[in-house]
Amino acid sequence: MSAVAWSEETVQVAGTPVHYYCGGEGPPLLVLHGLDPNPAWLACHQALATHFRVYAPTHPGFGRTPLVPWMRRVSDLTLFYLWLLEEMGLERVLLLGHGLGGWVAADLAITCPHLVERLVLVDAAGVKPPHGEILDVFLLPWPEVQAALVATPTPEWQRHFGATSTPEEEERWETVLVALARLSWKPYLYDPRLPHVLPRLRCPTLIVWGREDRLLPLACGELYRERIAASRLVVLEACGHYPHVEQPQAFLEAVVPFLRPN
Repeated sequence: MSAVAWSEETVQVAGTPVHYYCGGEGPPLLVLHGLDPNPAWLACHQALATHFRVYAPTHPGFGRTPLVPWMRRVSDLTLFYLWLLEEMGLERVLLLGHGLGGWVAADLAITCPHLVERLVLVDAAGVKPPHGEILDVFLLPWPEVQAALVATPTPEWQRHFGATSTPEEEERWETVLVALARLSWKPYLYDPRLPHVLPRLRCPTLIVWGREDRLLPLACGELYRERIAASRLVVLEACGHYPHVEQPQAFLEAVVPFLRPN
């Protein structure tokens, strides 16, 4: 199979140039990354792009997209991505969100259900676990955060997320922490109202979770499964916070048939 062509583009949203990766042909799939900088066109993007037209934007303040001064909560980021969909002319999408991006994806599907055909939540933030706790990344130095987020450090994970810490990488992480603190500091990485409004989410939903996730424990995934009626939970063993990078084959075997059932 020949490699799928992809590119890096920008689109203006609310006066801000939003960086995004795109590639592939087929139904539009919006992929929202986690609390880390959006590092590259990953192998999972490439694999998904053999079935879908993949759009993978960078959150404001998380790398190649500038910080947006008025953005103070995740609901602001949700509104921003609704605006992005309008600017791209995308009237209905498949939606996949990881970590922080999963929280935004769930909020978007609740706010504008007519826009989302199917939803995939991958180790998503947004809910407080009924037991266990969310790892506080603000208390740990960057190398310890890196080590905590992975159970199976694959070569791709090492290349994009687990490289030896450098002053440049630590500065990027500090920039991300600024953006993250603006979006979700108190309460930290969850919204108390979200479990109560999740039943409004009616589109078919797949929840994928790494059993060894030390940032967002599996109890969060189980809570999402409990509150979303049309959902099912897939748990990947020997896997931390990055199922799409740590267990790419198992991840794709779960996600692709769900997003493209026919």
